[in-house]
Amino acid sequence: MLAELIELLDSHLSSERVQPLGQIGVFHCRQPQKLHAVPIHQPSIVLVLKGTKRIAFSSRSERFDVGDLALLPAGSELLMENIPCSRQQEYLALCLGFAPATVERFLASYGSQLDWSEQRDVLREKAPESFAQIIKQRVNWCLEGDQDNQILNDLQQQEILSVCGHHKLLGLLLQLKHPSWGQRVSGIISLDLSSKWKFGDVCRKLNVSESGLRRNLQAEGTSFSDLLEQARLVAGLALLQETSQPVSLVAAAVGYQSQSRFTERFKQRFGLTPSQLKQSRKPFAHLDRKMMSSVG
Repeated sequence: MLAELIELLDSHLSSERVQPLGQIGVFHCRQPQKLHAVPIHQPSIVLVLKGTKRIAFSSRSERFDVGDLALLPAGSELLMENIPCSRQQEYLALCLGFAPATVERFLASYGSQLDWSEQRDVLREKAPESFAQIIKQRVNWCLEGDQDNQILNDLQQQEILSVCGHHKLLGLLLQLKHPSWGQRVSGIISLDLSSKWKFGDVCRKLNVSESGLRRNLQAEGTSFSDLLEQARLVAGLALLQETSQPVSLVAAAVGYQSQSRFTERFKQRFGLTPSQLKQSRKPFAHLDRKMMSSVG
């Protein structure tokens, strides 16, 4: 099943004009990447398909190989390395995040049926076959243009959480069973990152007063402006990993009017520039000009 999924994604990435899958993040490189301070605002699962991933956060660190799941709780901030394998010279992984509303609906429907004392506090686990099957189906639907079907997305995300629950993998992933105010704000912002979001707009969508939301975010050690910038930078990171769009278009797509401002904030956040990240998706030149001229 993993081989079929890899073949599907290889075909997707080889397209001249790769369009993002939408509800699934595709991370791809041919040279090693090291990313600092990657924020995880919602519970997320990464499936490694080629190469190796290394993740460190808090006091935990782990290496992930082909077929491994990384089960990442909301509220994490990661040091992340993506390392192409020597044989294929590629790194490839999928990332699926679970929106706060989806998690709440899952817990309301199935939470009482789970024995939470049995849910393991694991960061790494081999992907169950049923998980890979669902992901392959989901990728197919996205490629067919159904990625904006919110009902379908919600049901499929709940199905994935159910599979994880069956295999007792929810202990760390859903350690925060109730989304924080920061998660809720990030979820709203992420629906339209190019919008000129105002604090009052988000308050109205969350049905909370401006003073109340400001106080709640302050108690969590964050602010609306911090969350807005983080959401835009993470979305920019995803576009740079999956598409060949110029940096200027990526910056505009995630709400930056200035490419230089986007580049500056991106480097401050992740430790490398957008151009350096794009370069890591290109293969190493195995022969330099001198070597090539000496051949034959």
